[in-house]
Amino acid sequence: MLERQVLFCMTTLLLTAVAGAQTPQEVIARAEQKWDSVQTFQAKGTAKAFDGGGEPLSDPREIEVAYSRDGKLYYTRGEYDKVVSDGAFVYSQSHFLGRWSAWKKPYSPEEIAKHAVLPIDKLREFAPMLKECSDKGEDYVLTGGGLKDEKVVTCELKVRKKDYAVTQVYWESRSQSSRKTIIRLIEYEDITLDKKLRESLFEYTPPKGVEVKE
Repeated sequence: MLERQVLFCMTTLLLTAVAGAQTPQEVIARAEQKWDSVQTFQAKGTAKAFDGGGEPLSDPREIEVAYSRDGKLYYTRGEYDKVVSDGAFVYSQSHFLGRWSAWKKPYSPEEIAKHAVLPIDKLREFAPMLKECSDKGEDYVLTGGGLKDEKVVTCELKVRKKDYAVTQVYWESRSQSSRKTIIRLIEYEDITLDKKLRESLFEYTPPKGVEVKE
C-alpha cells in the first residue's frame, strides 16, 4: 500500500513538472506579449567580447538603454556609440579609426529594430535558432545555434521569469573569411518597466564639429 502511495506521489510530481515545462517558443511568445504591454523600458549593463580561447578582445563596455512606446529611444555603448530617437528621427553615431560618423534617418519601428539595441530585438534575432529551454530557478535559459550560413555557432539567452525580461545574451560567431570565433556577451541589470523617463534623454546633440548625414 505504501509503495503504491509513493509511486502515485512521484508520478504526480513528474506530471506536474512536465506540465509546467516551457518550450523556447512559449517563452518567446510570453516575452513578446509582455513587451507589447510595456510602456517604458530602462536598463544598464555591460557588453564584452572574447576570442575563441576566452581572451578579452577589448575592455568591457558599459551599456545604457531607455525606450518609450511612443518611439523614443536612448542607447549608449561605451564612450562613443550612441543611438537616439525622438520619435520623429533616429540618430546614430560611432567612432572608428579615429573618425566620427553620425546619421539621421526618419523614425520607424524597423529602423529601431535594425540597430538591435533592445533586449527584445536580440531575442527576436536569435529566436529561429533557439531549440532548448532549461528552468534555472528565477530564469529560463534558451539555447540553440546554427544559422544557415553557420555564422552563429551557438547562442544562449536568459529570460527572467517574473516579467519575461531578457537579462543576458551570449553568442559565438565564426568569421567566414578567417574562420576565427568571436564570443560576445551582453548582460542587462537594473531593469525597470513602466517608469517615467526624462525627456532630455531623447534629445540628440552630435559631437562638436561632426556633420550629421541623412
